[in-house]
Amino acid sequence: MKTNVFQMTAKMLALTAMLAFAMTSCEKDEDEPTIAKEDLVGKWEFTSFKVDTSEYIGVVVDSAGIKFDAFTGAQGNFSQTVVYEDGDRDELSGKYQVKESTNEVIMIALGDTNTAKITLLNDSKLEWKGKQENKNLTVKAKRK
Repeated sequence: MKTNVFQMTAKMLALTAMLAFAMTSCEKDEDEPTIAKEDLVGKWEFTSFKVDTSEYIGVVVDSAGIKFDAFTGAQGNFSQTVVYEDGDRDELSGKYQVKESTNEVIMIALGDTNTAKITLLNDSKLEWKGKQENKNLTVKAKRK
C-alpha cells in the first residue's frame, strides 16, 4: 500500500526532474546538426523520462508532454503537462529560447531558468539531456 509521503515524494521528484534541466557539455559535436527554433514548434509527447537508469513514464507518471508555440520576437511560449498514475495533474508554462549553435533550449518558468541539450532524431522524434542533482537526465519525445 502506498503512503501519502511516498506518493508526494515521487511526484515532487518527477516534477522537479522534469523542470530542472541543467546544462550539459558546451562542446559541439561537428557531426551533430543544429536545431532551429522552428523545429521545436508543436506538441511533443514524452515516451521516456529517465533519471540515471530509473524510468518514470509508466511508473510514477502516466503521461507527460510539452507544447512549444512559435516564436514571437526573440522567444516563444511553452506549456508542459504531467499526468501521474494516481490521476493528479501538474501544468507549467513559461517562455523559451533556442541557442541554435549549441542545440540548447532555455526555458524560463516560475522565476527559474533551465537549459536542455536537444537533439532531433528525425522530424518526429527528439531527445534532450541534462543533469538533475548530479544524475543523468534523458527525455525522449515524439511529435503529436
